[in-house]
Amino acid sequence: MFLLALFSFIFVWAGNTVQQGKLNGNVCDAETRESLIGVNIYIPETKQGAVSDEYGNFSIDKIEAGIYTIQVSYVGYKELMISDVIIKSNRITNLLVALTQVSIEGEGVTVTAGFFQNSERQPVSSVSFNNEEIRRSPGSGGEISRILQALPGVASVGETSQDIFVRGGSPTEVNFYIDNIAIPSIKHFQEQNGASNGPIGLVNTELVREIEFSTGGFGAQYGYVMSGVGEISYRQANRERVLGNVDMTMAGFGATFELPDFDKKGSWLVSGRRSYLDELPMRLMLVALLVIPIFK
Repeated sequence: MFLLALFSFIFVWAGNTVQQGKLNGNVCDAETRESLIGVNIYIPETKQGAVSDEYGNFSIDKIEAGIYTIQVSYVGYKELMISDVIIKSNRITNLLVALTQVSIEGEGVTVTAGFFQNSERQPVSSVSFNNEEIRRSPGSGGEISRILQALPGVASVGETSQDIFVRGGSPTEVNFYIDNIAIPSIKHFQEQNGASNGPIGLVNTELVREIEFSTGGFGAQYGYVMSGVGEISYRQANRERVLGNVDMTMAGFGATFELPDFDKKGSWLVSGRRSYLDELPMRLMLVALLVIPIFK
């Protein structure tokens, strides 16, 4: 009886509690990547807003959980509408905004919201995605390699592999860098010839701030690369409070924790992923052995 009353109280209390989240972000120049101060960030649906500080950072607190369109405006730059930004209850959503300079004219400009940003500074062979664009990329399942497989000049062997073939080259000819550190591969279950078996990658997209992928025309610092270059930059963990997230799917499970320092001048970002695809047949067999006697 006591437990029933306790659960009823928790249910009523949770139903009456306003589900709110927070939006943090950074605004920079699309050409120079320098931080922009005094940029206006506005949420039309809730009429909440903020202004970026000297480091380009901004924060909007106490936003009701939901999906919003973010309006970003600054004198001398093209106004930007970022749609489909999800605010989760008791969570911090991070947003990276890059503004493009425009000449000021007296004519009217019509601004429309789009799901993906068009970058005018990049050549045809280079494309970039921020964290929100990675999340809502159709059919990707949050995996970076699946997003790249849909780009022009990139081919794949199907959903059961994360191999990337750029302009007919081998998967081993595609190099990746995380915060300017070269890594051998972003794929699980990689064989000696560079082929992979499995749909899961090493990179947790919850930690990614931005990825830029080039299928040609990359800089001289990558002169030895033959096919493509992927540059991945990680975001900073929040410096306000401890946050954690645990997820589990048929392919595996993982956990992410964000820990601020005692003086809140730094932070720690810890993440771990474990795949059990190699144990899946045995698990399915065990489940079948347990289920069959129930139906007899």
